[in-house]
Amino acid sequence: MATSSTAPTSSVAGPPASPSGPYTLEALGPAVDISANLNEILCLMAWSNGNARKLAGETTSASSAVAQIAATIETIAQLGADAGKETGDALRLVTSGAAKTRTAGQAMSGIAAAFGELEARLAHLNSTTQSIGGFATSIGSISRQTKLLALNATIEAARAGEAGRGFAVVAAEVKALSEEASRTTDLIRDQLQALSVVVKDMLDAMGAGATRVEEGRAIVESVMTDMDGIETRVSASTDGVGRIAVMLGERRAALRDLADRLGEIARLANQNETDSATAAGLLGRADAIAGDLISRASAGAGATAAIRRLKSDHMAWKRSLAECLAGVTAADLRGFQARNAPLGGGFAGIDGAAVEDPAVLSLLAALGRQLAACGERIVAGTASGDMGGAIDAYMAMDALSADALTQMARLTPRRSKGVSAAA
Repeated sequence: MATSSTAPTSSVAGPPASPSGPYTLEALGPAVDISANLNEILCLMAWSNGNARKLAGETTSASSAVAQIAATIETIAQLGADAGKETGDALRLVTSGAAKTRTAGQAMSGIAAAFGELEARLAHLNSTTQSIGGFATSIGSISRQTKLLALNATIEAARAGEAGRGFAVVAAEVKALSEEASRTTDLIRDQLQALSVVVKDMLDAMGAGATRVEEGRAIVESVMTDMDGIETRVSASTDGVGRIAVMLGERRAALRDLADRLGEIARLANQNETDSATAAGLLGRADAIAGDLISRASAGAGATAAIRRLKSDHMAWKRSLAECLAGVTAADLRGFQARNAPLGGGFAGIDGAAVEDPAVLSLLAALGRQLAACGERIVAGTASGDMGGAIDAYMAMDALSADALTQMARLTPRRSKGVSAAA
């Protein structure tokens, strides 16, 4: 890596001792390109590590959430099984109740029929009683006529004198029998009238009872209809609960499998992060070697070396921001401000007289100030937890970085008279 205090600390041991020997500006160009490319790769790897870390965290959280959902579904499935048992019991009770209601309905229909038959018999009894009353009236009329005839016979016997004495006795007996028949007929008539009253009351009571029985039968039929509807709905509910229990069981198994897969993804993401960190450490060692070569080749070369190493110094600065944003290194705003040099520490020593086009140098200086401001926003946002703002600042910095690299390619040292272009 180019000389810069912003380089992140690697978990791999420091770079091996660089080979000793003379270094020239001819070696500086390839070393700068190697360092810049390595730092570009390390920027990408920092992002990759950050994404892998986030993926592992999110996947672990998702796996835990899925496991909790699976446990919740298991609880719901158990509750569903219990509900299925309860609805099954309810269905059996409703079925039994419906059967009993139908039996009660049949009994009520039988009672209604019996009431109807009894009412008909009482009506027949009432009619018969009234007929007997008519017979008693006829007997009473005959008895009165017989009594009248007996009286006439007695009168005629008295007229006959001694010859009619026997006939008078018979007439007296007939009169006595007719009077007895009349009294009996009156008694029968009274009893029949009382019986008629009783039968009428019974008919009225039977009519009222039949009405109540009919109302009860209608109610029982309504209850039977309701019970049939309840039975149908409870049966449908039981089937629905059973299907839900089956579906929950299937979802539970699928969620468990998903949780296992998410756990495996998290493990692979963690392994990828570890492997990437190891690879980044190895690349960091290679960059350290290139940086040491750049430092040795730049020694004593002044503005020319500072111009040629701008690219590697800038990429080292950019890498430090990527690693900070990705969480590879700590976000220390105060420390970053002390070493915030987007174009490297040697840029300040380059003046317009040292370059072919001073306007390019001025443009780079302006870009450097904008880059420095973006860098501070990136570190500050990361430190405060405003990752959205930090990412926006990084995207703005990345666009400025592309412009700066374009201007760096245009910036060339001023050639002294007598110095070849190769020098």
